[in-house]
Amino acid sequence: LRLVQHQPPAAPMSEITATLERELGPEMLANIAAMRAEPLAIASVAQVHVAWLRDGRKVVCKVQHRGLDTTTRQDIRHAHRIARFLARLSSDIDYVASVDEACALHADEVDFRLEAANLAGVKAGLARACVSARVPDVIACTSRVLVVTFCEGRSLAAVLLPTAAGAASDRRAAGSGEAWQGSEGSSAPAASLA
Repeated sequence: LRLVQHQPPAAPMSEITATLERELGPEMLANIAAMRAEPLAIASVAQVHVAWLRDGRKVVCKVQHRGLDTTTRQDIRHAHRIARFLARLSSDIDYVASVDEACALHADEVDFRLEAANLAGVKAGLARACVSARVPDVIACTSRVLVVTFCEGRSLAAVLLPTAAGAASDRRAAGSGEAWQGSEGSSAPAASLA
């Protein structure tokens, strides 16, 4: 399982706060009181940070990696070129249609507005089915930033390997180090959120 869970390096906090400022705007950004500098999770599309709103709610901020939109457009353009080339070599498979579908799905993956809509759909579907489950509430969303209420959970590794993963999870949950603490017009790091 660890082999398929490669974690890219964390983006610096200055990059995360710059994206939050650009995407959310000053009014919503002013609602974020503090944010842990150490990411809760990092993936190929984004990294996630735990934060607290001024009203005390614990949230997570999913922030897309800088330049991902450009890389995605380039990937899609290259995939279409390859599909057209393969289509000239063989007409047995409709490469262009297959690549069109895959590229549309890939483009959707990097638009967090779709993820926010899906969360709302899941929440509504569970309510209609009378299923009691916690689904995060969307606090703010743009195509590159998603802020939702924090829901406690366990990783797949913690479920499958409770002793080793539990110890690592406990260390992450304790959290330490520098954190971003917002205030009117400020993005200065705070000493700690402990």
